Amino acid sequence: MTTIKRIEVKTYRERLYCECGGEMLPTGMIYSTMPPQYPHQCQVCGAQAIAPDSFPRVVYDESGDAQE
Repeated sequence: MTTIKRIEVKTYRERLYCECGGEMLPTGMIYSTMPPQYPHQCQVCGAQAIAPDSFPRVVYDESGDAQE
């Protein structure tokens, strides 16, 4: 038999920032490497960087006890 459990989680938004302080946003491209790589570009200085995930992203932190 299967069981459904309810767990309290906190939600966070993670953003990627450049050394100049500008936010790095995805370019819309994905490199089909293993694992995939995501190019980003700074909205202030135009610098480019490769990240293992697309930013901004939403992450969840399980903080509570499970409830049935």
